[in-house]
Amino acid sequence: MTTDKAQFERLVKKFAKAEPHKRGRKKNMERVVQILELRAKGQTYAQIGRTLGVSHSAACATLRNAFQLPVEATDLTGKRFGRLVAVHYSESRNGHSYWFCLCGCGSHVIVRAQDLTAKHTRSCGCLQKEVVRKRNTPHGRVKDLRGQKFGRLQPLRYMIRKKAWLCLCDCGATTIVAGGRLRSGVVRSCGCLRRDHMRQVGLQRRLKD
Repeated sequence: MTTDKAQFERLVKKFAKAEPHKRGRKKNMERVVQILELRAKGQTYAQIGRTLGVSHSAACATLRNAFQLPVEATDLTGKRFGRLVAVHYSESRNGHSYWFCLCGCGSHVIVRAQDLTAKHTRSCGCLQKEVVRKRNTPHGRVKDLRGQKFGRLQPLRYMIRKKAWLCLCDCGATTIVAGGRLRSGVVRSCGCLRRDHMRQVGLQRRLKD
């Protein structure tokens, strides 16, 4: 690999645009700059290795990882994976290639190539948030009861698997009730209403006695 002033400036620009967590790897980037400066002075990789206390192959690998896609890595540039589009190769970590990707929601994320090709990662995280939001939202013909009050119960969210509503009672307890039982007035509390009624009846009987 040859190094010149243009290539050196290219590294500086790449470092300036790096993500915050990549800037944290400052020690490695400083090593790249040192190797470039020594190459610009005409030193061989063997000489650079002796100067920096590393092997010549390690010095070559450092520059290769900084400037280009590793030979063994698959080029994913421009390919779409779910909501993600691979824009450019980012770095190599622990033997894995990482890619800078743009998400359909407008944000960006750095993803391991293997997670992209295996479809383990399909968005920046927005897809999972939407799935969770849908789970907490009534579907199909289920009437939205949120914001309404049925006796002492206030529906919080619809539970798809149970086909019922998670409700908060005025006493602070929660209970799961079918929507039809709420609207018909069959269920008006978590059970505390009945307990309070029985307590009052018992008190009145004692007073009569």
